[in-house]
Amino acid sequence: MASHFLITGAYLFLFLIVIRYSNFFRLEGVPRYWVSGIFVLKVLCGIALWLIYTYHYTYRGTSDAFRYFDDAMTLHATLRSEPSVYFKFLFGIGLDDPSLQVYFD
Repeated sequence: MASHFLITGAYLFLFLIVIRYSNFFRLEGVPRYWVSGIFVLKVLCGIALWLIYTYHYTYRGTSDAFRYFDDAMTLHATLRSEPSVYFKFLFGIGLDDPSLQVYFD
């Protein structure tokens, strides 16, 4: 667990340096520390979301965030095993086909 925080801190520091010295993040009329502050706020919100879904909503079946990622893993698996099914889901074509019910379940 401590290694996760070290890695997160290292990446946060690295990205803050990139934000500080990159011309891409230079916005006219906006102080540079605002851009860094908004980025830090975004990272803190991500950590808060992780904490909520790790320690409060622990049941994967009813947790929206877990269901989102579990469904994404299922769709990704269909890309390798049945590409036609993946593209049906991707473009929303033929979703009323009864053979796709197994993926909805």
